[in-house]
Amino acid sequence: MKIKKYISNSKVILFIILFALCSMNVMAQKSSLEFSIHGGGSFDVLAFAPLKKGNSSAGYGAEIGMGFSGFFSPQFGIYVGVGFNFMNIKSKLDTLKHVTSGLIKKDDLQNLRKYDLHTSLIDYTEVQRSMFITIPVMLQYQTKLNQHWDWRRTKNVGFYFMGGAKAHFLVNNKYETTVRMFKNLAHFTDMGVWINGPEYQGFGTFDNNTVGEGKLNFGFMLSVALETGVKWRIDRNIFLYTGIYFDCGVNDPFKDSRKSLANYTKKEDFKELTLLKAADRVNMLAVGIKVKVAFGKTL
Repeated sequence: MKIKKYISNSKVILFIILFALCSMNVMAQKSSLEFSIHGGGSFDVLAFAPLKKGNSSAGYGAEIGMGFSGFFSPQFGIYVGVGFNFMNIKSKLDTLKHVTSGLIKKDDLQNLRKYDLHTSLIDYTEVQRSMFITIPVMLQYQTKLNQHWDWRRTKNVGFYFMGGAKAHFLVNNKYETTVRMFKNLAHFTDMGVWINGPEYQGFGTFDNNTVGEGKLNFGFMLSVALETGVKWRIDRNIFLYTGIYFDCGVNDPFKDSRKSLANYTKKEDFKELTLLKAADRVNMLAVGIKVKVAFGKTL
């Protein structure tokens, strides 16, 4: 199944690149092309719901990549590229609660079959480390520049703005989790009785600082991408871009990994416990700086 998934993702990547390159080739015949390499760093966040007081998520990311820009006028063009991204994000939850219905099946508790299971996470911490390939397709606008670098003039420096979309494909993922306290309490509504044991039923309080680790099934993610900054002319066909960028995920790539908190009823289940499985929604946000060197050619 994983092989089929990677093959399918590769086809999508190839299609995006070929489509964008063909579009640039047609439109750039009247103007110019640029080949560029870039690097940058960012402040990353996993925006999850429900997000309540005492909960937080923050980390950092880095990116390297290359791309092509095809300009169909001196000020407008289309950019397509490929990048390799890394993110390291730490998320914390003060308290997360979940209530679900349950059913006792043991013979010694036949008179107490139906109950509501109240599950609580206390002081939960999760670290996500992911690497993925990014394919951006963006429209670029820039102010006019002189043909040569000249410190005595102002038109050797221009401004640029880019807007479009990015497709993200997971290469590798690893998470680590810690739970200071985990509670499962059964409330038998017909009798008004609360039970916090025995542990073989999954009831009780677990406070052994259990640490879990594993990997998530990261689905395809699409994000809105914005970038702006300064474009410097170093030579007739060499440019330096310095700017800031903002990426906002528009879909939840972890949707297929979702799992109800009601399924965590034993200490062994902590090994598979992650915020991304317990949250209702997760979106990735990134704000960063980027430096890009571009080599242009007039057609």
